[in-house]
Amino acid sequence: MSGLPDLSPPVGRLRELLAKALRDHMRPPPRMTVDEWADAYRILPPGSPEPGPWRTATFEVARGPMRAVTEPGVKILTGAAATQIWKTELILNAIGRTIHLSPKNIVMIQPKTDAARSWSRQRLAPMLRECPVLAEKLVRRKKRKGEAEGGAKARDSANSTLEKTFTDGSWIFCGSAQSATDLAGRNAPLTFLDEVGRFPLSAGGEGDPIIMVEKRAGNFPDRLSIRVSSPGNKGECRIWSSYLDSDQRRAFVPCPHCGVRQVMRWGSKDSRGGVKWSKDADRNHLPDMAAYACESCGCVWSRKEHLEALQQVDWRQCRAFKCCGEDHDPEEGHRQNPEATVWRHDGWVWRAVCRKCNRMAISNRHAGFWCSRLYSPKQELPDAVREFLASRGHPEQEKAFQNTVLAEVYEGAVEELSYSSLESREEQYPAEVPDGVVLLMAGVDVQENRLECTILGFGRGGEIWVISHTVFWAAEGDVVTDPACWDELDRHLLRLRHRRDGLAFIVEAAAVDSGGRKTTHMVYEWCHKRMSRRVWAVKGNGGTQKGDTSRAIWPRRPTLSKKGQVPFYVIGSNATKFAVRGLLATKAPGPRYVHFPGEERALGAQYFQQLTAERPVTRHKGNLSWVEWDCPDGKRNETWDCFCYAYAAYCGWVQANTDPDALDRLADDLRLRTRPSPAPVADVAAPARSAAASVDTVERTDQQPGKSPDMPPPQPPEDGAEPAARPSRTGWLAPRRRWL
Repeated sequence: MSGLPDLSPPVGRLRELLAKALRDHMRPPPRMTVDEWADAYRILPPGSPEPGPWRTATFEVARGPMRAVTEPGVKILTGAAATQIWKTELILNAIGRTIHLSPKNIVMIQPKTDAARSWSRQRLAPMLRECPVLAEKLVRRKKRKGEAEGGAKARDSANSTLEKTFTDGSWIFCGSAQSATDLAGRNAPLTFLDEVGRFPLSAGGEGDPIIMVEKRAGNFPDRLSIRVSSPGNKGECRIWSSYLDSDQRRAFVPCPHCGVRQVMRWGSKDSRGGVKWSKDADRNHLPDMAAYACESCGCVWSRKEHLEALQQVDWRQCRAFKCCGEDHDPEEGHRQNPEATVWRHDGWVWRAVCRKCNRMAISNRHAGFWCSRLYSPKQELPDAVREFLASRGHPEQEKAFQNTVLAEVYEGAVEELSYSSLESREEQYPAEVPDGVVLLMAGVDVQENRLECTILGFGRGGEIWVISHTVFWAAEGDVVTDPACWDELDRHLLRLRHRRDGLAFIVEAAAVDSGGRKTTHMVYEWCHKRMSRRVWAVKGNGGTQKGDTSRAIWPRRPTLSKKGQVPFYVIGSNATKFAVRGLLATKAPGPRYVHFPGEERALGAQYFQQLTAERPVTRHKGNLSWVEWDCPDGKRNETWDCFCYAYAAYCGWVQANTDPDALDRLADDLRLRTRPSPAPVADVAAPARSAAASVDTVERTDQQPGKSPDMPPPQPPEDGAEPAARPSRTGWLAPRRRWL
């Protein structure tokens, strides 16, 4: 037997390997929070702002939400935050930790299927590819014999763009909030809902998508739902409603000078703290001087002090509560007495306590986080101030700034307006087109027996002058069978309108209502022939009535009709009406103020009654609420619709120019091109009502069907007179040659 080889060393090595494998298999996964896992294993792909290993310290404010994912007792996590902060990274890091350390099935919901597919390709797939601990978990199809390297598909049929399976049997599914099948077809303990503010109120008419998807996780003891989004409109923002139902955590930072912890807010010109900047001797804003000021001591922080404060952020419960017979507001109590015991740390977060019994009074079952972009170390305050200054006077830009930068709901202007208060603003215009106007827009409402058209003049800062409201009656009460009615409207839009200094204007853009059942196809065809003149067919979409609360006033691209593939634009009716109501509520002449003509051009009481006919009404269904614009039965609102269409056309013109300051630049250019006029031009004075088609209003009752207001024909130039120049598309007369 002495000739046999000695096998003891290999056997010993085999025993060691088996023991190690057994220990690795039986060893529980490491107990790591989401931020700890991300710092250890997350790799950002090329093309990211900072590719390479993830560092939570770069965005210290994100540490609190990430730790709440594994905080004992938390079942729902809501993040109402600005853009480019931590919302998407919170979801990605939570998914990565789950796949690696505690495999569970995951359902990821986006507002639409296209958004889910894009998120999977652009965010999820790069993370799975770049992180080695995740890449080895992904199920991959083996390369077939004879198949070229890299030619095999990386995933099998169950591992598609919207669904990915892992080696331990767990999976992640990306679905749409609009599909009831996606929401109710899979049971999973983890549900991640991104861009909740864009979710519909009902998924295919089968119920609230948030409730539907979270119900599928109800039987799992370790369930968790994460909802994130930027805020939207007040009264209809779903993420804000969810945040108000939570424990309302807010991020506190210490002042570098007095040490008092506080929530960073934008503030106002009258507040002690917030973002502050200076003005020069001419009262011009100096955004480059912007800095943050402490709300306690008023000291201004330097950029270095600002960044150091952001590294010491902590999260604290701020929801008001009642205990021991008293009302408690943790943040307000801390503001009044920074030394008072308002919170107690439980090892995860600062919990609000009662000042009398010292009991933690707020449950952490629903953890909510609010965060503005002021907490981002990448946000330069001068840039934020410039964005704020540029948004003033533009409702859509104001809404975007409040939602995406300040993470606040946008209230708009919904105060009650009486028609008499608007009628009292009537003023005498020096000419058909007032001096401040640099652009004309038109809105057309189509009824079965008439067309109604409002023309608005726009000036610097979004100041508006109502030029006219005209009614065109159809022969035999049917606009479909009366082409002459449409011809009258066409001539009305093409007619020159003069300012006191002699400048002539034409309508730059017009929005024509195509929502009527009988007139839709005719409006499409009529507008399609005039697309080069920016005569656009539009159709209103209420937005909140279908759950889409994020629709902008003017879409990025047109929609094609099913019959004939004719382009038309679906405008956001709610957004437009909130914006117009805000304009009408402006009380001081200047930016955003609306002027109305008086004297012989007066529009009449009926015009103002229709202009104030609709009211915003909050609707409720279960735990959901949204705002709709309601017109009481028996009231007419054609002038309101025409005004809204004209303002939507203006928004379309601004978008086509790709410059939010295009109107002010046009005003500057027009001022440079205009020669000073020492005296008003006599032949362009305000014409009498009987001689001006553009002054015909809904107040007129003597208008016969089939007749439209007469329009003065163009007069030939006098002998020896130089013919007038044709109006350009920029709204002024082309300069004459050699006029000096």
